[in-house]
Amino acid sequence: MKRQIKRCIRGILFLVFMYSMTIVTMASVPKTIKVGLESVYKNQGTMVLSGNQNFEIGYFDDKGFTAIGALNASNLSLRTTSNSYYDIGLSFNNYSSALEAAKLYSSTAVVGYTSAGTFSVYSLEATNSLGAVPSSNLVEVYDTSNQLLLVTVKKSDLVFCSFDLSSGLYLTQVGSSSRYRGAIGLGGDSGLTPYNVLFMEEYLYGVLPKEMSASFPIEALKAQAVAARSIATYQYNRYSSSGYNVVDTTSTQAYGGYNAEKDTTTAAVDMTYNEVIRYNGAIAEAVYFSTSGGVTEAAKEVWGSEIAYLQSVVDLYETEPAMPAWTATVSMDEIGAALTRKGVNIGTPTSISITGRSLSGRVKELTIYGTVGTYTVKGTEVRTFFSGTTAGSLKSTYFSFYGPIGNVNSGGSSGSSNTVTVLSGYGKEQVSKDSLVAMNSTSMSTLPSKVAVWSENGLSYLNGSSGASGATTHLGLETATGNVTIYGAGYGHGVGMSQSGAKGMAKAGFMYDEILKYYYSGVTVSR
Repeated sequence: MKRQIKRCIRGILFLVFMYSMTIVTMASVPKTIKVGLESVYKNQGTMVLSGNQNFEIGYFDDKGFTAIGALNASNLSLRTTSNSYYDIGLSFNNYSSALEAAKLYSSTAVVGYTSAGTFSVYSLEATNSLGAVPSSNLVEVYDTSNQLLLVTVKKSDLVFCSFDLSSGLYLTQVGSSSRYRGAIGLGGDSGLTPYNVLFMEEYLYGVLPKEMSASFPIEALKAQAVAARSIATYQYNRYSSSGYNVVDTTSTQAYGGYNAEKDTTTAAVDMTYNEVIRYNGAIAEAVYFSTSGGVTEAAKEVWGSEIAYLQSVVDLYETEPAMPAWTATVSMDEIGAALTRKGVNIGTPTSISITGRSLSGRVKELTIYGTVGTYTVKGTEVRTFFSGTTAGSLKSTYFSFYGPIGNVNSGGSSGSSNTVTVLSGYGKEQVSKDSLVAMNSTSMSTLPSKVAVWSENGLSYLNGSSGASGATTHLGLETATGNVTIYGAGYGHGVGMSQSGAKGMAKAGFMYDEILKYYYSGVTVSR
């Protein structure tokens, strides 16, 4: 009895161990990935593939591409169809055998792909002995002479690829777009959306140069590679209902395929092979963006959910922002038109106010006041609300309104407007604006005629001429009327790693894992 109990306990422990191993395995980086090429074709009725050699068909798994047939065409047209087909009931494990059987059966017979590497013969002629093929999701494959070569279905495991003699790689061109490594499968919902299935690391070859300049320092590129790999793994099943894992747009990560690849970004991927960012052992959704403007944002302030590793940090090293300070102008009439498009009626808009900011200083709430009501814009809508105006969607939510506040004498018995108060380690003192200089790592220069200064009171502009009295001062305002000028900094949602800051940290001598740990709180970097 004791032996039986011990055996039972060992069995339970073994099952627990195997379950824990499954969890660990699921938390690892997948070997392959399916990328929906939605920027090329999305739910279309027809799509075109072309290659250097005749197309092969087969399946793609962790070992790569395995051919189970060859089509006598290097250019293919794939089309959704509502034709009714009937299966004659034969089964073949390769395309050529099924093709011979189709030729013997009738002139209207065609090879049909069923599933799991199995082909059959389909006929357009119905008889009582034939089984009807489900008509939904059928796709016909034609050559350039409009000869029907194959009938398959969307979201099956059958893929298409063409070998490129010059590069020694399987490369397939989709539409008039880029060529893609690996193979092309068929996904989509209401129509055809191609997906590119390939090894994860090769996918990253096509992501990095689309998301970060290949001219950035190698440590910044390595940080980008690890972040991109982490996101791809974290979001792996986001688009599974469409037949693929991720998409080739910024809805996940921009992906340009083989034509986008650069030597420096490819090297960064190779040097960080299989490395990801983890928080408490789980792979992190390591989101990133272009430019912070001086401070990053906490995820909770943008998407409403507290994420421990996505907190606001001061971006000390963003010394060369990819997006410099920017302005946008919009009129009250345009704001009124934007409200009308949304079906909102507050009468004639009279002013707009920033009524909520996050701890990092980003705008999280705008209130528009009208003659008969108000409307509040919150969260991510703060950026997109202006999309139908001349201002367009805002580059970030790190902004103030810009406007004159009248004639201001800035102190001193002479009434000079050219002095400013400076706080430093030596205390507070009044100095002439003309005596201020700006310094970076390589040079020092006097300030331009107009200088923008951020403070707890908003954005101030020092733009009086030397020796002038009563000059007009402009401030960053929280409320504006008339033609509203928006003065902002940064580009993107502001959460996670600033790519401009990563560049600055790399130039300052930081390693890629140090960059990642700076922007993502409490994480580790490992394979």
